[in-house]
Amino acid sequence: MSNNLFEQYDISPEWGFLSDPNENIKNLPSQFDEYNEIINMLNSKDGELFRETVNKLEKNLPHSYYLNKTQNLSLKEIQRVYLVFTFIAQKYTKCLENKLDEIPYEIGLVWYDSAKKIGVPPVLTYAASILYNCKFDKNENLSTIYSISGTPDELHFYKVHITLENTCGNLIKTVFEYMSTQNDKTTLSIIQSTKTTLQKVTNILKTMYDECEPEKFFKTVRLYLSGYTKDNGFPNGLKIKDTDISFSYGGGSAAQSSLIQLIDIILGIEHESEHGKKFLLDQREYMPKTHRDFLTHMETVFEKHPLKNSVLNNSYLTKEYNSAINELKIFRQAHYRLVHDYIVKFIKTPESEEKGVGGLMFKELIQYIKDTKNKIIINNKFNDNYKSGDNKWLLWLAGTLVVFYCISKFAN
Repeated sequence: MSNNLFEQYDISPEWGFLSDPNENIKNLPSQFDEYNEIINMLNSKDGELFRETVNKLEKNLPHSYYLNKTQNLSLKEIQRVYLVFTFIAQKYTKCLENKLDEIPYEIGLVWYDSAKKIGVPPVLTYAASILYNCKFDKNENLSTIYSISGTPDELHFYKVHITLENTCGNLIKTVFEYMSTQNDKTTLSIIQSTKTTLQKVTNILKTMYDECEPEKFFKTVRLYLSGYTKDNGFPNGLKIKDTDISFSYGGGSAAQSSLIQLIDIILGIEHESEHGKKFLLDQREYMPKTHRDFLTHMETVFEKHPLKNSVLNNSYLTKEYNSAINELKIFRQAHYRLVHDYIVKFIKTPESEEKGVGGLMFKELIQYIKDTKNKIIINNKFNDNYKSGDNKWLLWLAGTLVVFYCISKFAN
């Protein structure tokens, strides 16, 4: 059964939600050869030359010529097309101080169509920048294929998340085992795998400081993670030239990581705030449809067989569950420190009327993180006063909202 599920949801025990790094570096099919010069310039720092090269593609050929390029491609080929054209579009529109709110249809139609086939919006998503943007370096370590700024900081920012995503293959295997049979053995296995995954993720997250300088991230890299909304300097969104296609979407966010949302589902973490629920559901629309469907299926599984119910009558399982919850707390705290060092400390206090994602006041959002930093996880542990209704927003959600807000509000 698990093999079929891996295929159905485009996940794997080797790579988790990542696309196979060996597949990602294959050349695009031959019908895309006319884009090779542009693709080879993706990691360059010469924005003017890049735009000039893209503009040379304009030959007034019919729209069907470009739409036909994505026909009869495999899913992996479509993912590579979406990866490449996302970076082309993002670099073309934002590589110079004068942002462009229109892209040639020679680029836009291929990008738009490939995104539609995957089930994601045409914008830089977590899938494009992380899941499909991985390869092996000369030392056989996971690394990044493309950046937009051409800086090592941007490459490292992606690499950290790529490495983070590669921790969850075993976790997904234990999920499938738990789906087949719920007993003490499978319950213990999934709890311990969740705990181990969180420990790895926390340690990987701390390596962000190694090659991505906070100030350079804030002033340069952050720009390329933003989408095409009014707050990002695109009051009319982005238009595909000589078509009636225009759109406005937010950019990449850690909330688009299926791994992080999966852990919440496994541990039975509930977000009671309507803002929180809506934000997480909205971010799922930026995930590939296969991964979005997987999370929906997992919610059904763990609603029917809650992990917390499985440990109630076993003191050892209860202890292990609480240990996993504690690792979640440690991860949230590490993420909070990262958000502070890379975003918050560079921002002047916004005007009180300014709002963040989901309509939250920015000041209120920062204060919420501080107020909940040391207490929210304990409410999810089993104790005499434990009630499932006591769950509050988790620190990761608050931190992610800060990042998402800052990316969108201060990127122009």
